[in-house]
Amino acid sequence: MTGEHQKIRIRHFSIADLPQALEIEPVSFRMVDAWSKPIFRKWYRRCPDLFIVAEVSGIIAGYMCTSIEQKTGEIESIAVDPASRRQGVASALMDYTLTEMRASAITTVELQVRTSNTGGIRFWQNLGFSPSGILSNFYDDGGEALQMEKSLT
Repeated sequence: MTGEHQKIRIRHFSIADLPQALEIEPVSFRMVDAWSKPIFRKWYRRCPDLFIVAEVSGIIAGYMCTSIEQKTGEIESIAVDPASRRQGVASALMDYTLTEMRASAITTVELQVRTSNTGGIRFWQNLGFSPSGILSNFYDDGGEALQMEKSLT
């Protein structure tokens, strides 16, 4: 870890968090991939139990949204403010989510990441995710996604 270690608090996302989350989006994703206010609201309604934020000193440093279909979890989005990166925020979000999924008997976690996002792919591989396929034209701009998965059993 770099910088001064600060306590990371994980809690459920609330609509009051939307302004801070929307500030993280354009600095974390290409504009074509960034979530809009209606998309945040949609996922908040759909996944209230696994839509979480990480706070450092009362400021939202990142968020993560995961959906569940039968015994499979799907990471819909994770983003960390650039000023809080490499300080354990993403790992804290993942640890919380994986613990909750295991407690709910979820057996597999899946996600998609742009094939051009080498840093993201490396992050997921370091967490034990393995490539499971390529999804052509996955993104609105026609970009490919690498499908990745991790067994929780």
